[in-house]
Amino acid sequence: GNYYKHSLSLFLIDNKTIDYYKKILSNCSLQIRKINLRYFLQGVDLIQKDNPQTFFVIYIKKEKSYLAFFNKYSFIFFSEFKFGSNIILRDIKKVCIIKTKTVENILNKINFDTISDSDKDKFIEKDLFDSENYKKISKSLVMDVINDRQSEIINLIYKKNVDLEHFKTFDHKIYLNIEDKDSFKNLENSWNKIFKKDNKNLTEIKTQNEISDYCSNSALVNGKGWVKEAIPLIKVKKTLISKIFSSIFK
Repeated sequence: GNYYKHSLSLFLIDNKTIDYYKKILSNCSLQIRKINLRYFLQGVDLIQKDNPQTFFVIYIKKEKSYLAFFNKYSFIFFSEFKFGSNIILRDIKKVCIIKTKTVENILNKINFDTISDSDKDKFIEKDLFDSENYKKISKSLVMDVINDRQSEIINLIYKKNVDLEHFKTFDHKIYLNIEDKDSFKNLENSWNKIFKKDNKNLTEIKTQNEISDYCSNSALVNGKGWVKEAIPLIKVKKTLISKIFSSIFK
């Protein structure tokens, strides 16, 4: 019975959004024939480079996060979350009572992935405090805040997300794309540790997609089609005369 089983995923767009783009393009004598979703094109780019078939991609931006799931090259699930990496910065700022710029300096200059156990109890260096009085803040305190928030983010997006229970039964890869790479370049191992607890390996995407990547992938999909793409066939309603001519010259 499973051989004949089919699934269909629909991604809806607000009519007002479509009308807005139609109006803009009509001024240039252009018409919309097809809309390619941004995160579908990012998945296409990942498939072209690494060739995963079934995979999750977690996108953590500064104020929002997203999750996309591809199953055997098919884009079948997408979800948006109203939190991003800035909640980590805000938590450090709140717990340690320091300025945002100082938090950014700490994340940029201290490699938390390579801190030894003996260094964890040492204090944050004075030169990292930007235009404010120095405070004795242990590196272990900052690490605890970071790790707690990282775990919470991944739990909400992936590990404890009940919407993913069926999808996670498939053998899959997990990719992570963090927008604020400057602030989180020294935390790669800590993201990996969260998944290794469940015997999952994480692949971090270290480059950001450019506009040119979206355009080239969109051209690829529109020109050659996609391996798992379902293309609707439009049946034009014929008049009586056109039906007669079609039957004669068929």
